[in-house]
Amino acid sequence: MAIVVQRFDVWLVTLDPTVGRGIQKTRPCLFEGKSGQVVLDQLRTVDKTRLVKRLGQLNTAAADVVLDVLSELFAR
Repeated sequence: MAIVVQRFDVWLVTLDPTVGRGIQKTRPCLFEGKSGQVVLDQLRTVDKTRLVKRLGQLNTAAADVVLDVLSELFAR
């Protein structure tokens, strides 16, 4: 079965092994229901084979904040 990834999904992602200085852990990418940070200036594309489990989806307010920050970063 093919994995379907939708915008603003939160996934548990295996980031190990890495090349260079990347994070070497299994981490939720966009941390649902927890206080934390989304490091939008360190974007990373990951292959679908690294996706472990879908944890949920960002709420509308959080998704709007992500879009606003990304718009600022890429408008420069």
